[in-house]
Amino acid sequence: PFGSVTVGLRGTKAFVVTNSGGAASTLGTVTTADIGLASPFILDGGTCGTGSVLSASGGSCTLVVDFAPAASGAANDAIDLAYSNGLTDAGASRAVTGTGLSPAALTWSNSPLYDFGTVIAGGASSASLTVTNSGETAATLGTVSAGALGLAAPFDFDGGTCATGAVLAADGGSCTVAVVFAPTDAGATNDSVDLAYSTGVADASASRAVQGTVVWPGLLAISDEPFGSVTVGLRGTKAFVVT
Repeated sequence: PFGSVTVGLRGTKAFVVTNSGGAASTLGTVTTADIGLASPFILDGGTCGTGSVLSASGGSCTLVVDFAPAASGAANDAIDLAYSNGLTDAGASRAVTGTGLSPAALTWSNSPLYDFGTVIAGGASSASLTVTNSGETAATLGTVSAGALGLAAPFDFDGGTCATGAVLAADGGSCTVAVVFAPTDAGATNDSVDLAYSTGVADASASRAVQGTVVWPGLLAISDEPFGSVTVGLRGTKAFVVT
């Protein structure tokens, strides 16, 4: 059996055909279709050729077959090699099986946007974002740092369990990325966390948008209300407005 192969990759096996009889055998046509194979199984060479003669009592050749799944799930077929046994036409069969696996696919929690809400300039707010592998193949993370994640002030990388080169297991492996929002100027701002990884087939990136709103700290002022002149024995009264 070919075992499990990720979609987009291929597994290769060499099958040995041996003549155990007492007379030489002559092979029929040797092509993918003529030996009974169809996608995702493909004849990819070997020493067995159309018309090849395998000597009696141990003559042999090889058939190299690839399993190149285009979708996840089990696949099966059979190699049916036609030959002449010196007396009549015959066939030799071998079952082939394999399982296609979907590539790694990372998704973020807090989809599609994490909002830090309103933060006072000079303050900070932290969030722990979880990334999960929903594919059937393990994912290998790229570099995990503020720069590599695409973050710039007022957003910054603040740790977590995701690390450079970490492997997230298939079907649910996960880790966390902590992001801090530490603004110094008022206004709305946004960014995205871009985590590079290998799907097992190609390089990819998982992104999560982040945003936050900044306000200035509270600043109180008391209105200027002079009392003017007041005769001794009397009193003046003013209402001061605190804003």
